[in-house]
Amino acid sequence: MIRNGLLAVAAVLTLAGCANAQTSDDRDCFTIRSVRGYEVVDDRTVLVRISDDRRYLLETVENVDRALDWSSAIALDAPGNFVCTGSGSGVQLFGGRERRSFLVRSVTRAPEPAQGS
Repeated sequence: MIRNGLLAVAAVLTLAGCANAQTSDDRDCFTIRSVRGYEVVDDRTVLVRISDDRRYLLETVENVDRALDWSSAIALDAPGNFVCTGSGSGVQLFGGRERRSFLVRSVTRAPEPAQGS
């Protein structure tokens, strides 16, 4: 009986933690399935596009410049299928001609593109 009560408490705490991660004012998140395109910005930064006015910069630990280009597809993996701004802990970027994984160091919201760009 005590064990069932502890399991119920653990489930409630887990759900509360998930809700806070997705709705906290200081967190900005997207699902990995919502990525509509990407662009290599520099040797360690990939910009992912969610919509025309919603883009994120993923800073990687390793150099992606020579591994990724417009002809290759990318994939993301993240805990719970959500990527949030801040630490990139647990987020991985996959892609390249010789499919590789790249650990993500940080995630930031990209500035909105200039009008007419």
